[in-house]
Amino acid sequence: MLKAVKPGGRALRVLDVGGTANFWRPIIPSLDGLDVRITVLNLEARCLGSDDEIFTYVVGNACALDYADNYFDVVVSNSVIEHVEDPTGHVSWRAQRKYAAEVRRVGKSFYVQAPYFWFPMEPHYRRPFFHWLPLPLQAWMLMNFNLRGGRKSGSLHDAYERLDEHPRLPTFGDMKLLFPDARIERERFALLTKSLTAIRLDDGLRT
Repeated sequence: MLKAVKPGGRALRVLDVGGTANFWRPIIPSLDGLDVRITVLNLEARCLGSDDEIFTYVVGNACALDYADNYFDVVVSNSVIEHVEDPTGHVSWRAQRKYAAEVRRVGKSFYVQAPYFWFPMEPHYRRPFFHWLPLPLQAWMLMNFNLRGGRKSGSLHDAYERLDEHPRLPTFGDMKLLFPDARIERERFALLTKSLTAIRLDDGLRT
């Protein structure tokens, strides 16, 4: 995708929302000398590194990006949209809509990947079917099991508050609604859709 983008005599501008430089380091040698500048944006400063000739690290909110329309040639996001919180700290559809709108606004092209709701293994708690269970049963499990090595919830209040921050995995229809101008691709595992990726190419690159 990056090789297909033609920035017009300047460095290719890439925004990685919620990513790390380590994701890109094995990829850069395969770009055949493409001049690229990658902005790595995260909510917390502890996720940042030191700027260099390729990477710039920024603290920012992906739901309110401080960039002009179409500033980036490509926006990349891997397994982030399911974690986006609203101002109250709850993962919500409203926050995901804002996130998607900002990605579409600042990026001429974008690649947004997310785990699929209808894949049976919940990737964060690493328990099959956990995300399909009723909330009271999810809360009971948090109170009685150390899921993914985490602590047990000490009370029902604590369990429900943790579930307010639980990732909201999108369906295929969700991704189509959030990214209406993108094609939605399926990544499969054992014939089952494991994750979804919304891909949009700049108008000049579409066939």
